[in-house]
Amino acid sequence: MNDSIENDLAIRDAARHENDSGDQVVSFAWTSVLNNRTTNEVKVGHVRENLLQGPKALFDKTASESAFFDHSWDFIGFHGREPFDVGSQNTHPDYIAGPRNTYAQNIIRDITFDDSLNWLKSGWAGDHTFKAGVSFSRNGALPAGTAANFIGLFTFPTDRPFNAADPTTYPFRFGVSMGQFDFNVIDHRLGSYVSDKWAVNNRLTLNLGLRYDWQGATPAEKNAFGPRLGFAYSVGGDGKTLVRGGIGKVFQCTQTPILITLAQRQVIAPTFAYDTAQVTSPAVTGTFPVKAGDANATACVNPVAGPTAGEAVMSPACKAFLGGLRAQVLAGGFINNPTAGPIIDSPDRQMQYTWAFSAGVKREIAKDMAVSVDYVGNRGRDLTAVIDINEGPINPATGRVTRLGVSGFNPNNVLNLPAAALNTTFVQVNQEQTRPEFNTDFNSLEVELEKRRPGELHAFTL
Repeated sequence: MNDSIENDLAIRDAARHENDSGDQVVSFAWTSVLNNRTTNEVKVGHVRENLLQGPKALFDKTASESAFFDHSWDFIGFHGREPFDVGSQNTHPDYIAGPRNTYAQNIIRDITFDDSLNWLKSGWAGDHTFKAGVSFSRNGALPAGTAANFIGLFTFPTDRPFNAADPTTYPFRFGVSMGQFDFNVIDHRLGSYVSDKWAVNNRLTLNLGLRYDWQGATPAEKNAFGPRLGFAYSVGGDGKTLVRGGIGKVFQCTQTPILITLAQRQVIAPTFAYDTAQVTSPAVTGTFPVKAGDANATACVNPVAGPTAGEAVMSPACKAFLGGLRAQVLAGGFINNPTAGPIIDSPDRQMQYTWAFSAGVKREIAKDMAVSVDYVGNRGRDLTAVIDINEGPINPATGRVTRLGVSGFNPNNVLNLPAAALNTTFVQVNQEQTRPEFNTDFNSLEVELEKRRPGELHAFTL
């Protein structure tokens, strides 16, 4: 059995600290009986969630055991702090030292409103149960903070602690991320519905409905109408044989994490990941590490001793280089063209939906026992996934994927990319797309044996 704590290679000072206190859910409901046939219910809700993670240096008062009422374990984060001065994670083959390079500041603030009305009506060609409702939600990440590796990561070839005087203890790789780390994302959603459970007679019951959904984060058609229809028919009128079926269209809103990713990985990079790549191991050469032809990378794989014995921190030369690079990123002049590349949205992306349907028969075969056979299926459409639109055909001579280039995947700048990116050489350019290749089809035959006893229900389904 694997345990994440037992298998964590970090020494105590490198432990990841987390404070997720302060989570609150506030809800209010008011039900009104308007008359003997009509009721109305109003619900208002507010969700507050805090998830704060990072190395010990990003928290205050960590000696206290409480994280609730005395304001201990306050999250400082990088606000007013220089990430390059916190210290860097030192990863060895069998242990991790130095400050942990994780970071998260997810402040979730959601507001919901729902109003539903129920009305019973008889004498309109049967008995009706009408329902109607409206809903609104504001889903906010204020902010969603992701700054993994903003303090830097040294990777060492051996388990020997760092010694500035011994080149064989030096790292052979260094990486760090920089730029914007907090992103505010707000999504608004609206919904409404009407439905009628119509008991036409003692044999036939119909369920009719229509739902409307709207999401502000959908770039294409924001209006989504989902009809629903169901029926149940007692063949003999005695309830022993029931024929049933239904069909409905259900829409799914784009989830907030997708919106956060789109904000973080724009074409004009709000963040940038610098990586020296791996150099020849100094444990093998016995000399200080060198990145041939790159003085800045060489400076970054030659750290200096930190305040804790055996731990490496960035050299002044490396900090100076990274500071200039970070200034360029924050100024908005840095194109996101590392290997992973940007993720852009598609102007044609819509809310994905599913047609769900079923039809079957249920028959009583003995007292308190019934068997049913149902066909159940669904069709998923307008589904979304990330596609590398810069990926071209495979080169037969090399067996490697070719790259289309900006003019290939973006002729006449149909994607409206920033002018500064039009002459950039990208490796990957990813896009959230809605394509028919993502469609799903599901079909099944379900057989169920049901046995009832007083206060019990046993069912076996194949």
